Amino acid sequence: FHVPLKKLYSASLLSGELPWWSHMLSTGFPLVAEGQVGALYPPHLALFSLFEFTHAMGLALVLHLLWGGSGVFVLSRHWGFSTGAALLGGLVFSTCGFMVVHAKHLNMVEAAAWLPWVILEVRRLCNGESTGVRLALAVAMSFLCGHPQITYYTLLVGGCVALGSLPWRHRSAAWNRLGRGIIALVCAGLLTAPQSLATSELAETSARGEGLSANEISQWSYTPEFLQLFWVPDAFGDPAILAKNEAGQLKGFTPPEGVEAFYWEVTGYVGLIPWMLCLFLLLRPQRRGALPFFAMGAGGFLMLLA
Repeated sequence: FHVPLKKLYSASLLSGELPWWSHMLSTGFPLVAEGQVGALYPPHLALFSLFEFTHAMGLALVLHLLWGGSGVFVLSRHWGFSTGAALLGGLVFSTCGFMVVHAKHLNMVEAAAWLPWVILEVRRLCNGESTGVRLALAVAMSFLCGHPQITYYTLLVGGCVALGSLPWRHRSAAWNRLGRGIIALVCAGLLTAPQSLATSELAETSARGEGLSANEISQWSYTPEFLQLFWVPDAFGDPAILAKNEAGQLKGFTPPEGVEAFYWEVTGYVGLIPWMLCLFLLLRPQRRGALPFFAMGAGGFLMLLA
């Protein structure tokens, strides 16, 4: 899906124009309006204008993995963790199961890479260290990558962080900073309007224009069995193995009977050592400030299973 669309996008940029309309798809298609292309995302505009298609794709992936890891590093340092702990956190984030298996979904990796930066700017705003301008830019960049679901999850996490970080004991300051945050989100919406309006208009003419049925919404639901993939990545088989075993069954990824799933949609492996370090962190009284984030993680699990 991404390669042909990005190829057309790249060819248009290298010729000096945006692909407002492509005659290479069906009887014509508004490529910019296809949100997953991320046509108006500044890094895309730069990379696909300066480099040949395959190099631009590779650079986009690698740079965003580095960007996401850097964001976790800066956020960890902001939270008061040591340089070593911050480096480990950045490494775990940028090489976790989600980021690795979604390498083929470039827009998802790119949007996820903005998660720590959005959280950082939320924290700075709540602490009175920011006016909200950088928060607006971070949210806008996350959306323009081309995967609004990830931006939606990012905003949910950011909202939880804001609720736990605002100085509620000082009501006037808390409401003032909350107001700045809302203004930042409005500004982010204005910055992304050229993309969101075009994509909304295109979506209205698609098969999903009239909405989704309950069966479609619940299809590919996350089930409790998949939680073990956070600790054992091949609990249901290795998707890289396609050979059959003695029973004639594929040795690759095989979800539980009666469950529909793709490996890349359900895995979240981060490694055993990081989990042990998280447990150690909870046992340290001086790090009790991290408890709200573990609570958010538990809430995320419940949302997955809802």
